[in-house]
Amino acid sequence: MALNQQRLEAILAELQAVDASSLPSIHVFETLPSTNQKLWDLLDAGAKPGTVVIANQQISGRGQWGRQWSSPIGGLYLSVAIAPNLPAEHSYQLTLGSAWGIANALRDRGIPVSSNAQ
Repeated sequence: MALNQQRLEAILAELQAVDASSLPSIHVFETLPSTNQKLWDLLDAGAKPGTVVIANQQISGRGQWGRQWSSPIGGLYLSVAIAPNLPAEHSYQLTLGSAWGIANALRDRGIPVSSNAQ
């Protein structure tokens, strides 16, 4: 199941027509080197927590501990700026809780979720 960018943009436009002040700043791109790096660039330029960066494809994505990967067209690749009140030594809870919440939300909507961990 590929990300339907036109549908996403139509939904965002509908939401903005209702009340744009309650929406986060959402930036959608066809291809980015890294959603994370783009988000950091936006934060450096004054973006606020809640800002979201979405890409149909990442060509130089990276994760924790410097891990890199390529994210082909067809997935949903995003980064979200948050400002949690959480000690750094407990930051792993954000990753675990986010993954669990996203997986449950997708499953609730009939979208299959699996792990390809090796």
